[in-house]
Amino acid sequence: MKKVTNTYRSNVSALVLNQAGEVLSGERKDEPGHWQFPQGGVDEGEDLQEALLRELREELGVVDFLVLAQSTRKFRYLWQKEVQQERGILGQEQTFFLVRFLGNPRDLSVELPEFSRFIWVSVSEVLERIQPVRRKIYSEVLADFSTLISQEVAQPRSLIAFRIFQAVQRIPKGKVATYGAIAKAVGKPRGARLVGWMLHANPYSPIVPCHRVVFANGSLAQSFGMGGWDAQEALLRDEGVEVHEKKVDLSKYLMSRS
Repeated sequence: MKKVTNTYRSNVSALVLNQAGEVLSGERKDEPGHWQFPQGGVDEGEDLQEALLRELREELGVVDFLVLAQSTRKFRYLWQKEVQQERGILGQEQTFFLVRFLGNPRDLSVELPEFSRFIWVSVSEVLERIQPVRRKIYSEVLADFSTLISQEVAQPRSLIAFRIFQAVQRIPKGKVATYGAIAKAVGKPRGARLVGWMLHANPYSPIVPCHRVVFANGSLAQSFGMGGWDAQEALLRDEGVEVHEKKVDLSKYLMSRS
């Protein structure tokens, strides 16, 4: 038994949408009848989004996701007394993400330790399935994401559009990629213009960091959709990327293809 301190463990959780706008829920193996969203703890020093994708891989067995949004507030819940005494903290502080699953639902794994089965349900029905102790927080999360969820359902996008946004989301902070490289990564080697067009109207900025995409010679985009190339330059500089005369040195900052 440990002394319980007035602290909370950092945790991430995912509200996962499929192409039909339905929400993923999993039934816990250790507690049949307990349905919840995927979630897990954040390691010390770990980026929240990286922790989310790691947890999704560990709990669902797949990695084919696009992160659409992050909650602007955190949600706390208390553990039972015996768990608090065992771990020495009060409970968990959760950051929620709205995530689009781009893969095949048949690839979701029940061979991993967390879940015994999965269901996809409409947004209006999801709380009926969820374990009662989680409903208050989940209802608040659904309310916070409601506008974006409605937009996702009302304005369906092509899979290639999601693939472009996904490829851009994978560009690490402090690095850049070219429009051509993104096009090639999504199977459209002649689609650099398509990539530029999609990113100009990027609906997921800044969580899809389109400022990290430049022309083949390292030049910034004068018509950068989030405020022109001055804004693009400022965003890159904030991430440690040097810009000289509206151009990035690709020999130094180009993302590795490995």
